[in-house]
Amino acid sequence: MTKAVIIGAGMAGLLAACKFPGSTIYEAGPERVEHRAVLRFRDESVSKLTGIPFKRVEVQKAVYDGPGKPLIIGQCPLNIQNRYAIKVTGNLISRSINSLVPSVRYIAPDDFHQRLIDRFRGQISFESPVTDGDILSIRDLMPQTAIISTMPMKMMASMMGLDLSGSEFKMEPEPILVTRYKLNFPVSDVYQTVYFPQMSMQVYRASITGQDLIIEGKAMGGDGTYYASGELKEILSAFGLSQSDVTFSEQKVQKFGKIIPLDKQVRESIIYELTKEFNVFSLGRFACWKSILLDDVARDLERLEPMIGANMYAKHLMFTKQ
Repeated sequence: MTKAVIIGAGMAGLLAACKFPGSTIYEAGPERVEHRAVLRFRDESVSKLTGIPFKRVEVQKAVYDGPGKPLIIGQCPLNIQNRYAIKVTGNLISRSINSLVPSVRYIAPDDFHQRLIDRFRGQISFESPVTDGDILSIRDLMPQTAIISTMPMKMMASMMGLDLSGSEFKMEPEPILVTRYKLNFPVSDVYQTVYFPQMSMQVYRASITGQDLIIEGKAMGGDGTYYASGELKEILSAFGLSQSDVTFSEQKVQKFGKIIPLDKQVRESIIYELTKEFNVFSLGRFACWKSILLDDVARDLERLEPMIGANMYAKHLMFTKQ
């Protein structure tokens, strides 16, 4: 069985713990639960890795084009794709709004992250930041132990003394405000997402997931604020609902937006150097500084397993095939 030290007890780190049982996990911060936004997956890889059942659903998608106008479905017009990308990221990049056809997704339970924390609680050391000395000691004294890092790439590379000149680590400009409402119906079993490209609106997208309405948008000032009553009314109208149909549940600020990826060659060079020099294997969106899904993390773990046990020449060959 491969031995591993995992840096980070977020979602990527806990998925690594599922793949490498018995690992020691170090988390720099206190215990906390992430991901109050919608946790929808494109396939069953994460469910199979964790052993936690997900619900298979068909998600309907649409774009809100303003009061009194019909929702846009099917193919999203280019101008609206661009407007939404600029609103959310400040850049012209591809987003999930592009295709509005119904799609199959797999829904994780609301307490998914908490279940994983509870499963590995005895292996996690919270408020235990890892230093460069710790990494060098593991490399030199326990060479058969892999170091799987979910630490942000810039932090890890800087700590280990790599040259980062010319590397720009950027994220979408604003934290995300996640507001949840319960639907006031005895039964609600629909799965729908509506996107809001209007610059004048705080909301980015809203989703009905079973009994929950989840609204994701700009966190005003970074500290969160309720959506103005007029905007909430407009959001609800996109689903054919009114304010009497929902009851406020909770509101959280998701500190980090989506990552704006590094140049591919620069990113892969940093990942390779960390592995070659320090036996550090980068996992997840922050460590690889790339916008990837948790489905991708599960697949990356499949590729990581043979790489961890390989010699340096074999690792080089595997990296060149990525």
